[in-house]
Amino acid sequence: MQSKFKCLVLMGLLVTFTTIAQTESGVSRPVKIASMEKEPYTGINLPDKGYVNELIRAAFAEKGYQVDIGFYPPARAKYLAEVGEVDAVAPVRFDGQDKDILSYSSPFPGAQLGFLKKKQRDIPNSFTAQDSLDDILQQLSPYIFGVVRKVAVSPEFDHSTDLKKVYVTEELRNLDLLAHGRIDIAVIDKYNAADLMVNYRPHLIGQLEFIRPPLFDLSFYLGFSNKKPDHQQLVNSFNQGLVSLINNGGLKRIMEKHGFYRHPPVNKDKQRIVIAAADINDIDLAQALSREYEKQHADIDIEWRILEENTLRKRLLSDFAISDGQFDVAMLGAYETSVWSKKHWLSPINNLPDNYDWQDVFPSVRHSLTYKGQQFALPFIAETDMTFYRKDLFKKAGIQMAARPTYQDILTYAKAIHDPANGVYGIGLRGKPGWGQNMAFVSVLVNAFGGHWFDQNWKPTLTTKAWKNALTYYVDIVKKYGPPDAADNGWQQNQSLFAQGKLGIFIDATSLAGKVFATNTAIDSEQIGYAPAPFVSASHPSHWFWTWAMAIPQSSTHQTAAKDFIAWMTSRQFVELAVAKGNDVTIPSGTRKSTYQTNTMRRLPVNDFIASAIQTLPFGNENDIADQFVAIPEFPAIGYQVGLKVQQILKGQISVEQGLMDSQNIVEHIMQEAGYYSGPSFQH
Repeated sequence: MQSKFKCLVLMGLLVTFTTIAQTESGVSRPVKIASMEKEPYTGINLPDKGYVNELIRAAFAEKGYQVDIGFYPPARAKYLAEVGEVDAVAPVRFDGQDKDILSYSSPFPGAQLGFLKKKQRDIPNSFTAQDSLDDILQQLSPYIFGVVRKVAVSPEFDHSTDLKKVYVTEELRNLDLLAHGRIDIAVIDKYNAADLMVNYRPHLIGQLEFIRPPLFDLSFYLGFSNKKPDHQQLVNSFNQGLVSLINNGGLKRIMEKHGFYRHPPVNKDKQRIVIAAADINDIDLAQALSREYEKQHADIDIEWRILEENTLRKRLLSDFAISDGQFDVAMLGAYETSVWSKKHWLSPINNLPDNYDWQDVFPSVRHSLTYKGQQFALPFIAETDMTFYRKDLFKKAGIQMAARPTYQDILTYAKAIHDPANGVYGIGLRGKPGWGQNMAFVSVLVNAFGGHWFDQNWKPTLTTKAWKNALTYYVDIVKKYGPPDAADNGWQQNQSLFAQGKLGIFIDATSLAGKVFATNTAIDSEQIGYAPAPFVSASHPSHWFWTWAMAIPQSSTHQTAAKDFIAWMTSRQFVELAVAKGNDVTIPSGTRKSTYQTNTMRRLPVNDFIASAIQTLPFGNENDIADQFVAIPEFPAIGYQVGLKVQQILKGQISVEQGLMDSQNIVEHIMQEAGYYSGPSFQH
């Protein structure tokens, strides 16, 4: 991965942030930017609308500007800049063709085009540093290349008359041609290819690989409209802000937040263990205490890559999708353990230290991380779902939480305590799209209403009465009694709102209890109550169960060192060290019986309730515990796509009926592409 900045990626811009830019005359106005959408660098559904959006906003902020960013198709964005209706368009490539229309900023890290092939094809998959690009292209000249029309790759490639090229209109089409053997090599951006597979073509994950090298580093630019009289001032301001971000580490932080990392220099005296982890409540503790491990193991250097969980899941899957091999330790859950171990992507974990004490780990937790009786991950935290609520608000409304509330009870309670005029909202439920975000709750809700994702022939059932009833309930309660922007809130946002005293009811994971009952909140912890998660029918309770665990990818080159570290990080001794450090009530929970005997956990009012809830979870076959996912490789793509539709329903952009019909069609297409069936007959 070589680039001018030795970083990774970007492109585009998104979403609207209004602010004021000062011109030389002192007149204030918004700086308007027309952005094009291209995941994973920019996109409406990405955290903070993507890396490029955050970079541009931060660079202008360094010089006192803020921006108003809107999304447009490429041709429309360019036209708006050409006629002077926007100040700039992003992202653009510097090809000299539009210099009469645009003035270009300094470059910032952009796409990395490479050559993608099927693993089983007998095509050279690596070259040496001594091979020139011309030599490489000459060796690959017998093969057919797929290229997106009007995308410049390099002068050597673009102007070659010896190469056979097939031009397509979009990258997804390029992948499809490669999968069906219509082309031999797809010329495509590394992370775009990975994310397209993760989100739209999951059956291709693990089947493709990039030829190494070359990767073509394609920097990106802001193109400023020459129609604007102050365009040069804006160019200079952005460039100066970009330099500031590079010098103060801001650019590096933004890119890493979105999962784009540079490979650090190799230290021959140490093994670097690269950990991809989710930004859950307890991960900061793990990162801090890992320094104690490094002190005791002078030959180990631990690099943490902590990501928002949607981003983490994409980066882990995309690593397998293109055989990138970036990680030595992957933080994952019961779903990934079940599916990835079958794919042989994870290494089995054997010969743990005698003091690891497996019998101390709850049976449901051990069970969720095995495949064919073998352990493939070690548990860091585990959780099921529960209900938190405000006792004081219930008392004020003259109501009382049921010992085992139904969903109808919850609707009644939320209505009674909803008081937006005083900044209090009845309930917080996950609305942020993602199979581990809104769909974790929605899947459990659908199951509680008697619904399922698939029938016995793997046909999706999203247009059934159960799905409609569940979604109607969800949309009704969230839109009427949820906080503003509920459709964009995940568990972290709702946890924060509850801590600020802005939510009356909060249904989410038991692992959040430590933070919920923490003393540094706007509400007295004595006024926080708890109850089991709601149900529809007492004869059919539905729960989620999740384990955040540590696993070792088969691609890791530090297998032994990685195993030793995760055995330490998930051990009794780690919890004891956390307690000794005085970490109040946020020690990793849900995995070990002994954790609930510590003084730290005994101070938590909900201690015994959570321990009992996890210990008594029923389970049958391996990984068959909870209701929030389906253990098939295609589920992340399915959950992602349906999660977007559910968010659109919640935002009022489409009806429940339309959203479910769209979702049904999407899931059917994914399952057909994956080979579960073709037409009406089941063939998988």
